[in-house]
Amino acid sequence: MNALQYGKKAVGATLSKELLAAVSRSFSLSLRVAPSAVRPALELGYLLARASDTLADTAGVPVPGRAACLEEYRCVFFEGGSPNRLSGMIEKEFLPKQRHAGERELLRRLPECLRWLEGRPAREQDELRAVLKEITAGQLEDCVRAGEPGRVAWLESAGDLDRYTYMVAGCVGRFWTRIADLHLSRWRSEAALPEAEMTDCGVRLGKALQLVNILRDLPADLAAGRGYLPKNEVREAGGWGQQGSDGFPGGEALTSVARHWEAQAGEWLGDGRRYVRALRSPRMRLATVLPLRLGEETLALLSRANWEERARGIKVSRRLVRRVLAVEALRSWAPGRRG
Repeated sequence: MNALQYGKKAVGATLSKELLAAVSRSFSLSLRVAPSAVRPALELGYLLARASDTLADTAGVPVPGRAACLEEYRCVFFEGGSPNRLSGMIEKEFLPKQRHAGERELLRRLPECLRWLEGRPAREQDELRAVLKEITAGQLEDCVRAGEPGRVAWLESAGDLDRYTYMVAGCVGRFWTRIADLHLSRWRSEAALPEAEMTDCGVRLGKALQLVNILRDLPADLAAGRGYLPKNEVREAGGWGQQGSDGFPGGEALTSVARHWEAQAGEWLGDGRRYVRALRSPRMRLATVLPLRLGEETLALLSRANWEERARGIKVSRRLVRRVLAVEALRSWAPGRRG
């Protein structure tokens, strides 16, 4: 390893240590326990995707400015654009308006993340760029769709919601699988699913986790002008016939549609369980099962919540997170227990 490669590796170690926990309380646990061979790619991929998500969601910047910066972000990765121009846009427009301290620091240190990317092996860079291309395309579409202030922009159909969950999260399941294939030998059990089925289950697990987040954040997203439930389903449930005082469709109709998608999330999480059972590596199993279990626990809370409780916020407690971590750690290393 030459001095330049060593320097970029050191940058990555510093960034993962200083930034991950600041921007993700739960997912940083998964990355911390993942096998060391795959950890850098998974950590870097998360930070780069979280940076673009922060650009898309910085409320103090008007939608056209957010979209322009996302376009510049994509240009840096896929068209040889100038990182300096991107950094200038972020420093001028985004850093002063970013309220989350961890996300502000991530944006400030984005140039270091880009240097870390340049120091990774070529095949790993290809996988990182491929997944970021999908994620940022979904984020850009969502940002542009948000449209006018004070107006909820809805996804039109179930197909639109399925496509959105794939673009911003389902593709991560494919990335997760390919990175493990690239760096780990015999990381699946002898009884593993066929390769194509394994990848599909990983995709559905990613989609499930995004869908759970959508269902959890539904009231807050509506207040921000984003309606992720299919508009045609809300209309069929009578939503616009029982509009609430906040100007949104009535909570009863929204909860009814959400219940349907909770069932879908549960089905996809079941595919995630199949994915976990196919893993041999205890560390890979634990890293994968943690977000799965937290998704299941969040879905259980949602299934018991009415609209008012959802509006107050649904969140898995720190105590429950610690308990899940302890239980799943024991299971992952226990002989014969695979998920």
